[in-house]
Amino acid sequence: MTDTALGRLAAFAAIVVACESAIVSHAHIYVRARHLGQAKPLAILMPLPVDGAVGTASALLLAAAKSARRNVPAVTKLMPGLSVPATLEANACSGAGQDIAGVALAMWPGIAFAGGTEVGLSM
Repeated sequence: MTDTALGRLAAFAAIVVACESAIVSHAHIYVRARHLGQAKPLAILMPLPVDGAVGTASALLLAAAKSARRNVPAVTKLMPGLSVPATLEANACSGAGQDIAGVALAMWPGIAFAGGTEVGLSM
């Protein structure tokens, strides 16, 4: 297999992992928002800014790095540090009724989403 084919396969796999993980993470954030009293329409939308911030900030930081921009807004650097823990908290809560393995398993979609997004964007 050529390097180009391997790169495309890796990028495709990263995108699939990010998309699948985003779906599971979306469900966890939705359930958490409903549990905290959010109305259904708002709970449906809640995962978009949480997980969307991961992808948006990652894309902006990658673009800035590739163009050698030094003046990246501080909020762009801050967003992954806020949004990744937010998605992990919602995922962890979905496994809170289980043992530590259940919590870790429930957190994995958030970890895979953040990692898959970073890897996919960097390819």
